[in-house]
Amino acid sequence: MENNFLGIGFGEVVLVILIALFFVGPGKIVNFARALGRLVNNVKKASSDITTQITKEVDDQQKALKDGADSLKNEAQGQSKSVAQIAGDFFSDLRGEAKDISATVNQVAGEIREQGQTVAATTNQVAGELKGQGQGLAATIKYPVNEIMEQGKVVDSAAPQISKKIDTARTIDIKPAVEK
Repeated sequence: MENNFLGIGFGEVVLVILIALFFVGPGKIVNFARALGRLVNNVKKASSDITTQITKEVDDQQKALKDGADSLKNEAQGQSKSVAQIAGDFFSDLRGEAKDISATVNQVAGEIREQGQTVAATTNQVAGELKGQGQGLAATIKYPVNEIMEQGKVVDSAAPQISKKIDTARTIDIKPAVEK
């Protein structure tokens, strides 16, 4: 195996040194070697400085990218929380409206029930007063009374179903799509 220095064998290196001695001379060979050593040292130092500078630039760029990514991540999380808050407020308002509607429906059903009972009682009273005056007249009045009482029963039977549907809608737990 042949030892190589920069692709040059030992014999070729000796030949180059002999040629340098011939042209430079034995007295200046030392100065020539020092100058060559300084040149190699300066090249190494310049190479090291360039490597350090490039490494520093790459590190700075990586830090800037990481900071930018962290900033975007924090902003996205803030937006996510904001959307979740808006959705939560919306569904909370919706539940409140459903409760208000349920209360209004129950109130109206109660008023209709009371009015139906009042009309039925008044009609029965009038029918009772008129009963003495004639069976034919009482029969004529009683027909609408029976119809009103049937409508009151329809309202009474529908009110719990409506109230139950509203209560079912109220118990539905709607969660926002984004929670974190």
